[in-house]
Amino acid sequence: MPPVLDLASHLLEPLQWFVAVLDRWTSRERYRMGGGSVLAARWVHRHSTDIDLFFDEIEHADMPLSDMFSGFGEMEEREKITGLEVYSGQGFLFSRDGVPMSFFGTRAVSASPLSEEKEAKTGISVETTEEILLKKIRARMLRGSEYLSRDAYDFVVAHIKEPKAIDRVFDGLRPEERAMLRFDAESASFRLADDSRVLAPAYPRLLQPIGNLESLLCDALNRRLDADRLRRFA
Repeated sequence: MPPVLDLASHLLEPLQWFVAVLDRWTSRERYRMGGGSVLAARWVHRHSTDIDLFFDEIEHADMPLSDMFSGFGEMEEREKITGLEVYSGQGFLFSRDGVPMSFFGTRAVSASPLSEEKEAKTGISVETTEEILLKKIRARMLRGSEYLSRDAYDFVVAHIKEPKAIDRVFDGLRPEERAMLRFDAESASFRLADDSRVLAPAYPRLLQPIGNLESLLCDALNRRLDADRLRRFA
């Protein structure tokens, strides 16, 4: 039996509903769960509110996205679904009863994208920590120059919870990507976006002035985050 990952209780019903809907068009083996909610289940370090599902855009290029789009628009529960946004050929996102959900095609960005774990209730695969963190780095920090507080907090906490995963993250970055992160971290104008509050943090001192999350992230991106320094806030 593979190890199981228990999601936070407030996400169980929404995930089971989402997976049951997707069962109409595809099998559960063809996609996996990633994002901050997986990290939150793995580390119990903060509260996460959304559900991010991904399929391999190359291996499963035949994913019937257009049928899914139409199906979501015609559902009996349509009044519970808000903010449905469709990205042609890529995926879609929406909220149901206030829980943001997404389903997107992507390519694996790490050498080992799938964990041995399965989500406990649905049995779907989940992504490894390095896959999730590399996506955060490439999709937001590098591509969008967007440094969110929750991403910074995840990245710093990974040094406490899964330091070997951090090594694999940096091994997976190209030299020019590492250089870009160092450039951003050393810029006098480097700031974390303040529109991304960290909910119910297990390490609140990392977020207080004494912890200085920006400084900790800068040190992490420069590979000089000191474990003893971190333990003072853990």
